[in-house]
Amino acid sequence: MNPAAGSPPPSPSPSPLPLSALAWGALGGGLLLPFLSLPWFALGRWDKAEPLIVALHGAAALAALWLALAERRTPGLALALFRHPLTLLPLLLGLFSALTAPWTPLPRLTLLGAPQSGTGALWFLELALLTALGRMAVHHPPTLHRLTVLAMAAGGATALLKGWDWAVEGTERPHLLIWVAAYYAWLAPPLAVLLLARDPRGRRGWLLLGGGILLALAATSRSLTAGAALLGGAALWGGMTLWIRRAPAANAAPARIAAALLALTAVVAPLLLEEFVPPVRAVASIDDRYRLLRMLTEAIAQGDGLQWLLGVGWGRIGDAYQIHLQASGMTLWDGRWIFLQSDYFHAHNALLEAFHAAGAVGTLLLLGMIVAPPLFAPRERLPLAAGFALAHGALAGMWFPLALSLPITALALGYLSGPPPQPAPVAPKPSRRWALSALLGLAALGLAGVGGVMGHHGLALSDLARHLETGTPAAPLCLDAPGGDDLALAQLFRNALLAPDPSSQPEALARRLAVVGDIFQCLERKIPRTPTPLLVIVGLNLMERIQFTGEQAWAAPALAGRDPWAAWLDRALTLAPGRSDLALPFLTREAVAGRSETARRWVDRLLARHGGDPVGLYFLGILQLQAGERAEGVASLRRAVANGLERFMPLDQKVREILERS
Repeated sequence: MNPAAGSPPPSPSPSPLPLSALAWGALGGGLLLPFLSLPWFALGRWDKAEPLIVALHGAAALAALWLALAERRTPGLALALFRHPLTLLPLLLGLFSALTAPWTPLPRLTLLGAPQSGTGALWFLELALLTALGRMAVHHPPTLHRLTVLAMAAGGATALLKGWDWAVEGTERPHLLIWVAAYYAWLAPPLAVLLLARDPRGRRGWLLLGGGILLALAATSRSLTAGAALLGGAALWGGMTLWIRRAPAANAAPARIAAALLALTAVVAPLLLEEFVPPVRAVASIDDRYRLLRMLTEAIAQGDGLQWLLGVGWGRIGDAYQIHLQASGMTLWDGRWIFLQSDYFHAHNALLEAFHAAGAVGTLLLLGMIVAPPLFAPRERLPLAAGFALAHGALAGMWFPLALSLPITALALGYLSGPPPQPAPVAPKPSRRWALSALLGLAALGLAGVGGVMGHHGLALSDLARHLETGTPAAPLCLDAPGGDDLALAQLFRNALLAPDPSSQPEALARRLAVVGDIFQCLERKIPRTPTPLLVIVGLNLMERIQFTGEQAWAAPALAGRDPWAAWLDRALTLAPGRSDLALPFLTREAVAGRSETARRWVDRLLARHGGDPVGLYFLGILQLQAGERAEGVASLRRAVANGLERFMPLDQKVREILERS
């Protein structure tokens, strides 16, 4: 043992099982996931992230198959590998999320997770499978060395690629990897664990090289949070290493608890700072997170008891933001808030997201995952476990991981869990021997099938994206997502409808009219039953630009004389009852056209939900003025302005003059 390093030399594997090509495909292949974001592997709507999800399912399938075969050869081995909190907690969270999925609005999405990241029930099950396999791999010294070399090479190459992306930013050259560099900071804490897992004596060059790669990953992540997380983790590792050296026989329980509390604080502190220390919001990215916090806390507050216990399912954060957008307190009409043009799909805080997705039970399990490394690591690995937990917790407090960092995280957790135990000496009954092996085999088959379905859907989305850009045929056009959501379609349609006006070029106009016609037909089919608010909003924006502002009047023939605006608005307010701002263009059209009875029905609907709704009060005032009820109209307009109307629309100059004269 080498207490000064905080880690002993790896013990020989207690199992005679060789690490086969299956294990190398799962773990070694998993370490190469970051490179699947290169342009050659583009797939789906989020073409740099979806290949990662497909590959992660494949890696986890290989891990499950290896564990199934291992269990057949050495009965009790797989079960022993899962009997550790670092493996058991993600397994329990994944199983809990999967078993409660039928009680969530979108069960399949709960299983598959957000389409941009894959964070869902399967994510945690796959983490458990890879960690169980990692427990065997990292305690076989030659394999640990090879995996560490591969991880360092992958980390160094990733840092170089992100450095290139940084250099070409602002030019016409495309990014090679995912545009948001902070995702790659998640590679650094587990890489540090692997780097320090072997006795560092006599390996100064190795440590200098690894330290340089870690610094490069931190620098190219371009995130102060990432830098602070890594520095904090390194400092805690160093401090606890010195403590073990000076007091090798001291009780480790207080140090374990202190390290766990530090990790928990790192996750919770950003929420508290955003809410109770307003000066930190002067930083634009912090203010954005504060707005996300307001929207998501309103979504949670409006849930019932069952949702507080079980959550609403994984992958619904983006929908929650669209539904509760008004809670952000931001001005929505001037285009200055980056949120309205960006693709926000996570809570940017692990505990907050877990509570929304999996309720109180899921939050407790995720909390356990965060604090478990220092609580349950062997004493000699406590410094590494403490530093890893603090760095990981700090990242989870402000960011969220993508699939690219899950395999290397599983390897680090496998090492921190300590040597895997020997299987029970008593041979299980033949039925029990078959049961776990068969279950793991089915898991492997299921994960491989999920990866295949996701890959096929990604190819179809890529084909659709080409059609929307160029007008080339695509079949089928109106795709049904594996998760049951319509977010990818909404994003593709929104971008396609923002294309420049082609009316000056007859051939281009014909192609664009065909594309808009295809989009319109798909919207007519999808909107009445879609669970995705953004898809309805895309339809409302299309109607607004064609029938109200005239920005896309050239596309009017694509509607073939149909006007579903009112029906689509009804669907929007059904999904998002608080989004009265979505009614602004429609109500303006109705009021200007003199259709006061129609407008009044919608106004009554808005005010029936919330008597102080500024949009409802504004149009009530306009209708009252049109009816000659000046005093009542002015009073309604004053209330609308006082309640925040100008967050949703600029106040008409004539209305302002009426209010000033009255």
